[in-house]
Amino acid sequence: MNINKTMLAGSICILCLLVACRGNEGPTGPTGSTGPQGPVGSAVDLSVLLSTDGTPPTDTSDPYQLHGDRLTGVPNGFADGVDAGGTGTDYTAGDGISISSGTISVLWGGDGSATTAARSDHAHNALYTLTATLSSDDGDDPNVGSNLVHWNRLTGVPTGFADGTDDGGGALADGSVTTAKLADRAVTRGKIADGAVGSTQIASSSITASELAPSAVQIETENVVGAELILPGNTGVSTVVFCSSGYKATAGTWHGGASADRDISVINSIRTSSGTGWEFWFWNRASTSRSIEPGVACLRLVM
Repeated sequence: MNINKTMLAGSICILCLLVACRGNEGPTGPTGSTGPQGPVGSAVDLSVLLSTDGTPPTDTSDPYQLHGDRLTGVPNGFADGVDAGGTGTDYTAGDGISISSGTISVLWGGDGSATTAARSDHAHNALYTLTATLSSDDGDDPNVGSNLVHWNRLTGVPTGFADGTDDGGGALADGSVTTAKLADRAVTRGKIADGAVGSTQIASSSITASELAPSAVQIETENVVGAELILPGNTGVSTVVFCSSGYKATAGTWHGGASADRDISVINSIRTSSGTGWEFWFWNRASTSRSIEPGVACLRLVM
């Protein structure tokens, strides 16, 4: 077959030109119609989400994982995605509590070694004696009965007792026992020696009739007449008439030797502070001298 060499060379040149001058690809054509639906997949077993597979959250080796953003009902403290509970900054330590590096601890006091806290209403009955027990009477005298505390364990014991010797067998000092230190009716007649209490031991007006049993006290009286006084006319004179020892003055009396002496006036009549005498102050209203005899009524108690 005879081919014109000139025509062949021209065809080759045209082919090379077409290849060298190829343009860019045109735009993508429209999407085709939807194909038929594929087969329905099998149901997912959600029960596996109720147990752990032993791996921590976000471990990619777990084939069953649920993203945190798909959860509902998450508490506000977790929903922000920030773990703020590990440093203890969300808590304030109250009395007896310590918070350090996220750990809450009890502040222990005393010298014990137990690491458990006691209940607030616990009792130490088996270890300690209760205050109520020590402050109450067990019905027995010292050295018998429960005997909870030894004498040598006491503090504040007065010196007279601390030596362990009873030196109180002698008489009490005058005035050492007052009424305030005696219980009502603590001292009875059987505890008082005969003649131990006389009128000198009883304060004035300290005993009333209601405090005395019938016939418990006998009263003896006496009338003491003082020396005769001669009062000059229009003159005042004072004097004191005393009772016998052991008696108390209860009233002052006087009388004149004659009817004319009755013009005399008693300006003042007062009982002395000791109670053993009566003081008079007479005034003679007459112009001539007068005679007067003062006297005093006295009594004493006989127990």
